[in-house]
Amino acid sequence: MKQLLLALMMLVVPVAHAANRLSEDNIRAMYAELTAAAQAQDIEGVLRHMSEDARVQIEDRSGNLDMDMTMYRDLLKQGWGAIDGYQVTVSIESIDVAADGQSATVIDRTQESYQAQGQTMQTSTRETATLRLVDGEPKISLIEAVVQP
Repeated sequence: MKQLLLALMMLVVPVAHAANRLSEDNIRAMYAELTAAAQAQDIEGVLRHMSEDARVQIEDRSGNLDMDMTMYRDLLKQGWGAIDGYQVTVSIESIDVAADGQSATVIDRTQESYQAQGQTMQTSTRETATLRLVDGEPKISLIEAVVQP
């Protein structure tokens, strides 16, 4: 009987964790998990917080990149494979949840520091992310990133 009760509880726990709408709290919690995954250079951990059809657009001095998830995975793998001492902080500037709670816009400032070829590099990026509720979880569907000079 105890095993049956435990099995039933395990089935209910994921459903209880799922949300029926986005909120500032569940978005901040998702960003904390996302930042921890990035800090650990855990590519799959980062991608877990993005929808399957997500796009990442990055603008910097050298031009623009527009990537799907396969291209973004490859960029992370290549980039993190070539650096040491990676540090990242994400500061959320604003969260705007749609009235229906099914989508949101988050503006943040991402600061990165790392060593490459014996030099310490730092970047600051202003990101606008579009989120939507997917299977009860906040997921990023679009990132528009502008690397600051």
